[in-house]
Amino acid sequence: MLLRSPRLSAVPGLAHGFSTRLGGASTGPYATWHMGVSVSGPEPDGPAADAAVLANRRRFARALGAAPDALIMVDQVHGARVVRAEDAAGAQADGLVASAPGPVVGVRTADCAPILVAARDAAGRATAVAALHAGWRGACSGIVKAGVEALAAAGHDPARMVAAVGPTIGLGAFEVGDEVVDAAAEALGEAPLTVVNARGRRHLDLVDLVVRLLVQAGLPRDAIDTVGGCTLDNAAMFFSYRRDGAKSGRQVSGITLLEAAR
Repeated sequence: MLLRSPRLSAVPGLAHGFSTRLGGASTGPYATWHMGVSVSGPEPDGPAADAAVLANRRRFARALGAAPDALIMVDQVHGARVVRAEDAAGAQADGLVASAPGPVVGVRTADCAPILVAARDAAGRATAVAALHAGWRGACSGIVKAGVEALAAAGHDPARMVAAVGPTIGLGAFEVGDEVVDAAAEALGEAPLTVVNARGRRHLDLVDLVVRLLVQAGLPRDAIDTVGGCTLDNAAMFFSYRRDGAKSGRQVSGITLLEAAR
């Protein structure tokens, strides 16, 4: 089962999707559409685990109308580095950009915020795409700005970009320490959206943080979708590392440029 953004879906020249845990081949605590941190991981090593992860990745790519092996990902490190799709092999980064049809640039999440961005030309057609992985560390380190700047450096105007934030740990579930709130305030230059629970602990709205950072990077607010869904609260639909720990699977969010109509 894939979730999609209405705003991205309205942009000609691209395909995208946010996976759930439903519809794949993995078993046990990773059932069913687990994309893996790497082939064989975090599942136990073995040919069955390898085959399931690869089958799930290929199913995702095909669902976007791409070649089965088109999904490209990197070793995510909760930082602010963005690389081109052609430079992804072996890279440690938290963002990928592509400016030609073919590759599906994707990020894995299990509570962090997946962000898909499309740059558009004057006619509104997609000309480049980006996938960003934004936990609170990455968001506060600058991954959102870095992703937008990577597209802007290639000549794409942020004012013409469209973005969507996928399923993420929700405000009611994301209890954090003061250091996280302070880091978010520093990144924003203003107070982040938080609430206080009955035990006096603060919760951070990660989606709101990411949206505000996208706006600060130059995107119009009305060009940003939030797909919704709390990964921690909805165990039937989503994997969650905070809920399930080391045995949590991973969702994938991906985006690709399509060949221009002839």
